[in-house]
Amino acid sequence: MKFKILIPAMLTLFLLQACTNSTDSHAPSDALHSSAADGASTQDSGGKWEYYSNSRFGFCLNYPAFLLSPGEEPTNNDGMRFATRDGSSSLAAWGENMLLNETIPLEFEERSQDGFEFDGRKRRVTYKKLGEDWFAVSGFLDEKVIFYRKVIQGEGLTFYEIEFLYPSAEKEQWDAIVDRVLASWPDCNS
Repeated sequence: MKFKILIPAMLTLFLLQACTNSTDSHAPSDALHSSAADGASTQDSGGKWEYYSNSRFGFCLNYPAFLLSPGEEPTNNDGMRFATRDGSSSLAAWGENMLLNETIPLEFEERSQDGFEFDGRKRRVTYKKLGEDWFAVSGFLDEKVIFYRKVIQGEGLTFYEIEFLYPSAEKEQWDAIVDRVLASWPDCNS
């Protein structure tokens, strides 16, 4: 009887350890956002998560529906912005067609500069990492708002982009959410 209980318990511990030691080659670990290997969340595990799929660019993600609501579908169907009721936090994910001279290294060089402006807001970059087909940058919009942006080159001339904005006071909760969303994005088979 003891062996019937002990063997499944040992197997469960082994599997949990294996998941914890695996890494996502696209998920950087940094001071503002540290990526959990398995993408599991601790503080948000009881809330409802929903699935978003973009038909134009073929990317998908899971998002915390208990916290974020989808906005209006853009007319060009390039992606979706999700925001909290009060607008203090958001997640935006979209695809775009690269121009002939755009590459991951060139985009990284531009977007990882301190003062990079997007949507009329300058970013103070405190972390940047360049991979072979991706890059990530994070930092502050101001001292109270953290941004985390990741860009992946897809098939052909496609970039997949995702950006999180959230209050620095909620960093711990958002680290878990960012991990879980990134574990499901952009591949629809995740």
